[in-house]
Amino acid sequence: MSRNKLKTVCGTIALIVFAFILFHSLYWLYCYNFITGVLYYYMYPTWMLLLNSVIGTVGVCLSIFLLKRKIRFKLFAIIAVSIFILSCMSFVMVW
Repeated sequence: MSRNKLKTVCGTIALIVFAFILFHSLYWLYCYNFITGVLYYYMYPTWMLLLNSVIGTVGVCLSIFLLKRKIRFKLFAIIAVSIFILSCMSFVMVW
């Protein structure tokens, strides 16, 4: 596999993962604040959902920059793995 194709595949996968993190956080934030009549057994804190929304937004922007060849793959990999671990840790810390 050529390097350009590898960058495209990794950028696309990262875009999908970070878009899911963004969608998941915004969906639960919406459900907690605007859907009434539902009693949740457990709720994520609002600050954590907002933090993960910001992380998802940064990850989506980073992935788009990689796909448009605005940043190097090595820099993308370091930042993407770091913010993905931060996002996973913030979900695990609550439990």
